[in-house]
Amino acid sequence: MVAAVAAIGEPRTRTLLREAVRQDGPALAAAALLSALLLFPLFRAWWSAAGVVGLRQAMQVVLAHGQSWFNPGPDSWWYGALVRRLPGLRTQNGEQQIGVGILTTLAALVGFWRARHRDGIVVLATTALVLVVLTTQLGPWRMTSPWALVSAVLPGANAIRAVSRVGLVVLLAWAVGLALAVDQAGRRSTWAAVGLAALCLLEQGVSFAHFTPADDRARVDGVAAAVSRGCAAFVYTPPPDGWPPWRSHLDAVWATDTARVPTLNGYSGNAPPGWMLEDCFVRGPEDQARIDAAVTDWIRRWHLVGTVCQVTRGHPL
Repeated sequence: MVAAVAAIGEPRTRTLLREAVRQDGPALAAAALLSALLLFPLFRAWWSAAGVVGLRQAMQVVLAHGQSWFNPGPDSWWYGALVRRLPGLRTQNGEQQIGVGILTTLAALVGFWRARHRDGIVVLATTALVLVVLTTQLGPWRMTSPWALVSAVLPGANAIRAVSRVGLVVLLAWAVGLALAVDQAGRRSTWAAVGLAALCLLEQGVSFAHFTPADDRARVDGVAAAVSRGCAAFVYTPPPDGWPPWRSHLDAVWATDTARVPTLNGYSGNAPPGWMLEDCFVRGPEDQARIDAAVTDWIRRWHLVGTVCQVTRGHPL
């Protein structure tokens, strides 16, 4: 939508759009109709979920801050130490760590500036700039962001939790700007272009978490093996394992594919009302009583039929 408005606002691109609609109007209309039909099942699922969990309040939304666009995260090879030291950066969560580095940012901006006479570049740069402004918190309160207006006007916008993930969309603009800069440098010197590209590539380096798929597969299979085929559903409530509860929830969700039995566990950016199983760990009798009460209430709330089995440990591996 933003790109369409930007294209209409530019006289030369407006002429190109008018010509495209004149020549390919029926094909564009057919593609729009087909896209709507393909999206309709997703819309129905969203509408059903929204009816159960509701939409989000302003305080639940994660917006970008000004420094978010320069924050590559604490795991960055080059900027990690600085991010961990500065209070304004180290307190930002993963959704707000959307910077691409100083050199890459400057190179992309220079690339855009030197190609500002190209119609498509103007539309792309304008779109990226508008998205950044719309999704950035401009003051100490969330309501100071233009996103407050967007969420009030645009249907479905107030269902989005991590608005700052628009940084993934803006990456398209950064990539094009950097490509333009490398192309422009290559006209002067091949080595300059190679050097710029290599430095910007290295600037993206991070030391990130990793895992061994076989270990996760074995753990999930262990949970599935402990689920009886006679269960109408199961809930996985292991003892603490040094990880946050979300990993055990995800193990249970994956185990449903093998066990062919649904689970009461789950993990998402939202939870249905009355679901009191966020902490699925059993550390002692108090936790067991809490989970038993939550499961009993869930069974009664949704009129579940059959036996809901409690799996406390994965099958010995």
